[in-house]
Amino acid sequence: PIQLTFARSIDPVITQEHSITRVAVATEKEAENMKGENHTMGRKSTIHYGLYCCHGFVSANLAKQTGFSEEDLNIFWEALQNMFDQDHSAARGLMSARKLILFKHDSEIGCASASDLFDRVHISKVNQYSVARSFSDYIVTIDKQNLPQGVTIEDLI
Repeated sequence: PIQLTFARSIDPVITQEHSITRVAVATEKEAENMKGENHTMGRKSTIHYGLYCCHGFVSANLAKQTGFSEEDLNIFWEALQNMFDQDHSAARGLMSARKLILFKHDSEIGCASASDLFDRVHISKVNQYSVARSFSDYIVTIDKQNLPQGVTIEDLI
């Protein structure tokens, strides 16, 4: 009953490619194929910094049909908040969830359109003429004024 969109960067990101050399043999088969050469060349791409935004939806009707409970949903929120903390990788560098904003509806079919609610979240750069290098280079604001009846906002992160 949960759907997530692909995350998109708030600002354009620039990838930088690095050449890397591994001087190690990982498997016996690799050792046989190397025939005395014990290094592997490769490439690694990095992004200095990127702030990405993703939208998610929970269908109350599908949750009811599948037996998805409020406890299951709370586990999902916890997983989103901590998903990068238990899966570090040199290939990805440092990644972390920075904001988790929930729009809760009193009605199973919703009390307002998702697009209208998502438009209440504004992300802007502190200095629009500089390149962002950290989350502190952005300001995230949520318009909580005049919410549609039956909608509440919860800011988990």
